[in-house]
Amino acid sequence: MLRPGQTSDLIEDLRKEKGRILLRQHFALCLKVFLAGFVLAVLSAIPVVYAAFRAEIRVLQDQITNANERRSKWEEETKRQTQVAEHYRDRFLTITKTNGNLSGFSHEDLQEYALRMVKALRTPIREHETAISKLDADVTTAMLAKPNADDLKKILEERATLEWEAGQRCMAVYNIRLKADVLALRREILSRIPVGNDIDRNGLPTDYWYDSPWNFYGFKRMVADLDRITKELPASNAIVKKRVN
Repeated sequence: MLRPGQTSDLIEDLRKEKGRILLRQHFALCLKVFLAGFVLAVLSAIPVVYAAFRAEIRVLQDQITNANERRSKWEEETKRQTQVAEHYRDRFLTITKTNGNLSGFSHEDLQEYALRMVKALRTPIREHETAISKLDADVTTAMLAKPNADDLKKILEERATLEWEAGQRCMAVYNIRLKADVLALRREILSRIPVGNDIDRNGLPTDYWYDSPWNFYGFKRMVADLDRITKELPASNAIVKKRVN
């Protein structure tokens, strides 16, 4: 039989045990609520993350598509330019075998003709630079509107594509209309001026500038070189004309 003191201690122990049990139950309930909330938050975030991920994939796919399209255009244009270059090389070789009619020009007449050719070549250059200036103005106007990063990237990509296309049109004018005459003209000029004028400042031949300008800026360099060697022509009575074997 329990004494009164022992009964009080037993009741107190039971009360404490009950408190511990209730505390554990309360903690377990809070943990379940927390886990349930965490799971719900994760589940609700998944669609958002997935949508953002898909949007990023679409942007990357668009960039890859645009890059592939530009590469395909470049490859097609390179192939076409190569075919045109080969065609005009054949024409050039045919013309230079007979030396054309340029051999009968005096130095002054040849220089006048060459300067007219330089002027003709600079016409598509001016047209190209005008087109580029307009593109730059359009880009500046678009940027003042503070577009987002994606719109800005698209604007810059379109500007690069249009610049490339404008350069190709400029090159087409040279390859289709003027190249054979320029090659024959250069050969005739070089036959009349001191040896070494067909070498650049690095000691490399400048033939490829005329035969296959690598882009619009190479084309401008070729025109500048033609202007330079044209102005090297002497007066008719200054030297005896040298012929190239």
